[in-house]
Amino acid sequence: MVSSAVLKLAILGLVRHALALPAAEAAAPEKRDNIDIYACTGENWTGSCYHLYDPVSTCYNLVGNGQGLAYKLNSFGPPAGASCQLFYDGACKDAIPIQNSGHSTIVNPGVGNLNSHANSIGSFYCNWSNW
Repeated sequence: MVSSAVLKLAILGLVRHALALPAAEAAAPEKRDNIDIYACTGENWTGSCYHLYDPVSTCYNLVGNGQGLAYKLNSFGPPAGASCQLFYDGACKDAIPIQNSGHSTIVNPGVGNLNSHANSIGSFYCNWSNW
């Protein structure tokens, strides 16, 4: 029979060993070949809403894609881990400054009201952050 003192020492040794193990790292967001953009024609995610699948690092031309969404979007949001730039033209050349900040990048959760830039988006370009 094992004495209680020996049993306590064995348990204490296991606890010390468990505490010395490194913590598991959090899993990074999955980075896919396409970025699922959520966009709506109305303010604050109202009106007609769409999932637009943009290939990573590719200009998504709203003017020429046949969906009829060019210059009709007012809410725009990329998923967590992605960032997008909006453009007035259909070729990702004339960047839209977001909410008068002078910046043209949108990150999650997105912008529910593009204010003076609503109905101005002709194209967008998205990428995974830090990729």
